[in-house]
Amino acid sequence: MIRHSKPLKIQSMGCDQACMRRPAPARRDMEVSMTANPGGHSKTAALSTINGPWPGRSPLRTRHSRETKLLDFEDLRRLLGRTLRSLFPQRTQLSELAATQSVDQLLGFNAELVEMSQSQDFYFDPHTKHYTGMQNVLKGWCARIRWADKVLHSDFVHTAAGDPVYLECADNYQDIRQRFEALLPRFRRVLEIPANKMITWVIDRGIFSQEVFKKAIEAPDYHLITWEKNYRRGQWDVSRRSGQYMLERTRNHAQDKRAYRFEYIDQSWAKNPKMRQLIVLATNSKGRSVEVSILTHADGVLRESADKVEVY
Repeated sequence: MIRHSKPLKIQSMGCDQACMRRPAPARRDMEVSMTANPGGHSKTAALSTINGPWPGRSPLRTRHSRETKLLDFEDLRRLLGRTLRSLFPQRTQLSELAATQSVDQLLGFNAELVEMSQSQDFYFDPHTKHYTGMQNVLKGWCARIRWADKVLHSDFVHTAAGDPVYLECADNYQDIRQRFEALLPRFRRVLEIPANKMITWVIDRGIFSQEVFKKAIEAPDYHLITWEKNYRRGQWDVSRRSGQYMLERTRNHAQDKRAYRFEYIDQSWAKNPKMRQLIVLATNSKGRSVEVSILTHADGVLRESADKVEVY
């Protein structure tokens, strides 16, 4: 709730009492005892007590606790019930809620919300940010400051539609290839993906490694699509073209459309015959072309090559 200079009539909860603007409560009124529930808070009860003030902050666009001075906690109590107003109790219970079990339940709920069970193509999208917190994490290269300092690696997983479905954070102890290998079983377990379901991973060039390709070829439950690192352009040969297709995208309005043409050569990869190489020539609506190489499995991939180009 927002404090108003005029009486505000509350009807949504069946309360006919007018909520007048009142002076800020004393400091002792702001403190909430952590012993209100002697038997201990369950995660559900704890969430209900700390979740109260946050919906009331949304209309004010308060992104920080210091910006909540216009919140009237008495009005919030009438609408939302008992809440924790002090920062220390909130932070304490948030720490308790931020356990593995709670995170797994939240990820599972989000997966149901975006209907992830219908997806079989996933993007592994790692990001590295400059870490400025108090934890003693390892240093790594940070592109933003162009220097080696504490960094936080956030490995996101998205569906082909762009919906985020999974997240893990790590320091610089392992590189992206080791983190990806460790993420695979946890991703299936947390999101309850059937063991016999074949999924396809689309990953940036940071995963490029013969060892990774070997494990992917031997894996019975996933396929891998990635760029070829250090690919030398000029290998395109129109006489060897395996296929082509057009992709049309709409921009700001329905009549503002852009057409893109994709031509590709589907062949075995010279550096590893068990991998397939798709040399792609992509041309935009202005006639500008770019030549890239995409690597994927040679065995067990049943979809057409054109589908692979479009997914990536």
